[in-house]
Amino acid sequence: SNYDAAIFGAAEFAIAHYAHTLPVPDSAFLRFRGDDAKTLSYLDDLHEYAMISWENEYGNALWAANTALPARDVLGSIPSAVHASNTYGTIDRSDSANADFRGINTTSFGDTTIAKLQVQKNTAVANGGMPNIGATGTTLFSKIQNNVEGYTMITDVKEMYEFGGSYFSIGGIIFGLDQRVSSGCIGLLDSTTWLWVQNDESYTDGLVRDYSRVSTHVMQMTPWVQNICKKPNANVYIESAT
Repeated sequence: SNYDAAIFGAAEFAIAHYAHTLPVPDSAFLRFRGDDAKTLSYLDDLHEYAMISWENEYGNALWAANTALPARDVLGSIPSAVHASNTYGTIDRSDSANADFRGINTTSFGDTTIAKLQVQKNTAVANGGMPNIGATGTTLFSKIQNNVEGYTMITDVKEMYEFGGSYFSIGGIIFGLDQRVSSGCIGLLDSTTWLWVQNDESYTDGLVRDYSRVSTHVMQMTPWVQNICKKPNANVYIESAT
């Protein structure tokens, strides 16, 4: 038998180092310093602000243009992962030998119909995927919603609120409204093929003095995170849809 080195391969992803700083003016800090209960309450508030801020930052990063590839300082976006010709995880997908690692990136989609969306889903299914999450912006969400409204039946009241009340289902794909998806774009994603990697250590040392600011402490946060797609060809990213 012959050994073929080409049958083995691996993608490599850089984990992104996200730094985030919340300033705390001394005028605010001194009001409760020495009172443990108030200090803990204030720190809880700061953590809440951090979560809201990160939700916004990560949400924008996840739907950034396909040039936003995983890097030490860049969170890998969904469009960059579900692409057919860029280099993803050090794998050059423009090389025909790496065709199985290409995402289903459909450009010039044109008029959005249920039948055309089903073709896109079936393409992913043929690759061994099972898209179960759909995401798009307001205009296309409303159009698809109108197309399926006459065929939709709610069997459980709780379903109406599962995704904030703004969702519907087509062929096993639950569509949610995401204002961060670029205009004219639709994502049909297999959630089982995505990884969210994050270090499990504490991401902050609490409040420390920042001598570069005037009379200010800061909460410095430095988590390590990355968004990774294990099987891009099980996912669909549609562009130029109307």
